[in-house]
Formats: sequence, C-alpha cells, structure tokens
Amino acid sequence: MMKRLFVASTFVLALAACGGDAGPTGSRQLALPEGPPSATIYPSGSIWSIFATQTPTSTLAGIGEVGTRFYTTQEGAVIGLRFWQAAGESGTHVIKLWTDSGALLSTRTVTTTGSGWKTAYFTGIRGLADSTYYRVSVNINSHYVRSTGAFSGPISNGPLVATSGYYGSPAGSMPTQPTADNVFVDLIFQVN
Repeated sequence: MMKRLFVASTFVLALAACGGDAGPTGSRQLALPEGPPSATIYPSGSIWSIFATQTPTSTLAGIGEVGTRFYTTQEGAVIGLRFWQAAGESGTHVIKLWTDSGALLSTRTVTTTGSGWKTAYFTGIRGLADSTYYRVSVNINSHYVRSTGAFSGPISNGPLVATSGYYGSPAGSMPTQPTADNVFVDLIFQVN
C-alpha cells in the first residue's frame, strides 16, 4: 500500500463534480459545504463523509476528547473534519487526524457557534492509504453528543468505514477508550 501526501496549493474545485451526485448503490455522497477560499482540494474524485444520515440521540456534560476510528477502502485525501457541536458547547476546538498508533498527522484550530454539524478544513490535505486505520477527534469544552450503541457493527458510506467511537482525556490527546457510542466526529474525504 502506498501512502500519498498531497500538498494543497492552487487547485480549483469544480463544485458541480461533487455536489450531490449519487454515490454507489446504497450510499450517499456528501455535498461539499462551502469553505473558506483557503480550503483547497485535490482536483479529482468524489467527496465522502461517514455519517451522512445519522443524528445524535443525547447530549451530555463533559470535557476531554472524542473521536472516531475508521479506515478507507480506496486511497484518497482528508481535506477536513465535521463534528456535531452540542447545545451548550462553546469556545475553541482543535480538529485532529491521527494514525491509529497515536501520531498526529493534521490539526487545525477553529471557533464555532451554535449547535449542529460544524465543518472545518485543514490548511493542507493529507493522503490516506486504503485498509489502514486512522482516527479523527475534537476537544470537548463542556458538552458533547452521542447515540448510545450505534456501533453494533461498522458504519460505512462509500469508501469509508467507521468501526467505533472513542473517548479520552485530557483534551488535545488522542482518545484511547473505545466505545460503541457514535460521538459524531467525522471526516471529509476525497477519493483519488
């Protein structure tokens, strides 16, 4: 398996190529939300996210780090993350992409307001090898969401497969405690 690192520079994204096109049978592609002008994307392939239709069932108080363990069935690049911000959660968040063994691959600090899905783009994009586990995470300042027992089996959408949620403490460190709960930390992935 070859790992590729794509460095973002002056690529132009043709939104028509990825906005809402039908994906493989039984799955949905993510329509890429508008990002800042600095959000650059490898200029081919379709955009995917794991949790295209799921919504949280509860909000809890807590601090620390929450995330999702996943792998891809095709090579591609992570261009950003999505996370569900709970009602009552505020402040600065740091989105992170990790190897499964704990090496930090990408990070970005964002400030968000309101509740619901929040999207943040990395300043560069990171190529991922297929069939290799990774984790995405975000810090929690006061509240987080979950769906208890959502991972009774893997959750997949197109080339992405999530295997479990993760909790951890302190904030900023890779979450290491697996859970069957979906904690709604997702990635934005572009197939090569």
